[in-house]
Amino acid sequence: MVDNKKILLHNVEMAEHANGAAQFLDALFRGKYVTREQAREMADYVLAQTKKNIESNLFATQEQKDAEMHRREHLMRMMKNLMGL
Repeated sequence: MVDNKKILLHNVEMAEHANGAAQFLDALFRGKYVTREQAREMADYVLAQTKKNIESNLFATQEQKDAEMHRREHLMRMMKNLMGL
């Protein structure tokens, strides 16, 4: 049976993250000041969400998932280094 309460809680949590991401991006695009800590937290959130999405892929083998996660982690490290985070 579907647990509507869990679905609702998940949707609220995702909306909060989406709102935070939208505010962060809005600040970046409008030239407002964004702290390094905010940028670091956003990069970490993006990486964690990406890992979650890769793990939930039903059509990839574990080896493919591990390779993709390693690639994404490497790209995120490069991006953080370029941004000075």
